[in-house]
Amino acid sequence: MPGTNGVIVKSASSEINPAVLLARAASASSRKNFVQLFDRQVIINRLHVLGAYENACATHAAGDNISKSLVMEMLLFVAMTRQINEAVEMVGIKDNRDFLVFSNSKKSYDAFKGVLSKATDFNPLKSQSYSTAKKWGIRETDHLDERILQMMALSRLQ
Repeated sequence: MPGTNGVIVKSASSEINPAVLLARAASASSRKNFVQLFDRQVIINRLHVLGAYENACATHAAGDNISKSLVMEMLLFVAMTRQINEAVEMVGIKDNRDFLVFSNSKKSYDAFKGVLSKATDFNPLKSQSYSTAKKWGIRETDHLDERILQMMALSRLQ
């Protein structure tokens, strides 16, 4: 399994509209190395996307994946659902002013980053993470990371 060392998770903005950004992310990606964009407002914390990536890699390695694409599999885990349309609606990029960029490859990220007007490491404050967790129905924040991973696992049982 690739692991999360070397992955890139950035809060970003751009002058380019979301549809073009998605096309640029796709062109910077290959089968195994990719750039993926999310609505930053629904991402709880770094573990939310890192856990989704690890789970996507693990299901592909075990042959338990729902989607043939690692990118789509990660999207399903981030959204904690088995439905691709629902996942895109829930966590897909909504606007170009505030989104999250995930890449599992510096080469892919470097091919994409030229379209960004701003990019900073994604490290939300705990208060922001707690507020976003409430959007997901998570009320208790004592063990937030464990709860996120539990919800991802449970999404595969539904």
